[in-house]
Amino acid sequence: LKQAEGRVHEMEERLKLAVRGMEAAEQAADEARDSLKAAKEREEEVKATGEATKNTVELLKEQVEKQRQLLQETESKRQKAIDAAKKALVSAEQAKTQLRMLTGGPGVSVTGCLCEDSFDYKGKSFTGCTTFAAKGGGSGWCVVQGDTCGNDLGDGQRYDTCPTRTKAGCSCLQSFMTKGHMVKGCTEERSQGQPWCKVRESGCGLQNGDG
Repeated sequence: LKQAEGRVHEMEERLKLAVRGMEAAEQAADEARDSLKAAKEREEEVKATGEATKNTVELLKEQVEKQRQLLQETESKRQKAIDAAKKALVSAEQAKTQLRMLTGGPGVSVTGCLCEDSFDYKGKSFTGCTTFAAKGGGSGWCVVQGDTCGNDLGDGQRYDTCPTRTKAGCSCLQSFMTKGHMVKGCTEERSQGQPWCKVRESGCGLQNGDG
């Protein structure tokens, strides 16, 4: 959990740096566009006077070309900065999703996506999780937020499986370790007739003796 929290902090810091880089690149591109515009205007003004020498015109053309090249370079840097910011944003969202997968909470799917409060699917309206069309197994599924989380529903929306809920409203981990071995879903180990699972939410449920 601490590793996941650290990953979120790291990705958020990278995102801040990427955004600052993008803003600086956009400012440089604006300045380059202004400089190119001014160089072109100066060239036209000199030509309009009818007094410009050949050397003067050539010099102004060179200045315009230099400003044009500078603009191309800054535009390229600007695009790279935008791409870096987008990549950092995706990484930050992925880190948050991984953290939510471990910590759970209201409206959090098994893989850490955020469920929409309500959604429409095949002409029907749903609230929270549903077992309609059997997409999420016995615990149901929901439409989730974002463009990358979950699975493609085929209608422009994305969905993910909802977690199994305990009587206390906690959400079960899909798999967990207990007494040195892996358990998937719920188990009756050490509690015959009373299935239990390790839950995601801190403070939810009861201690089972192995942490």
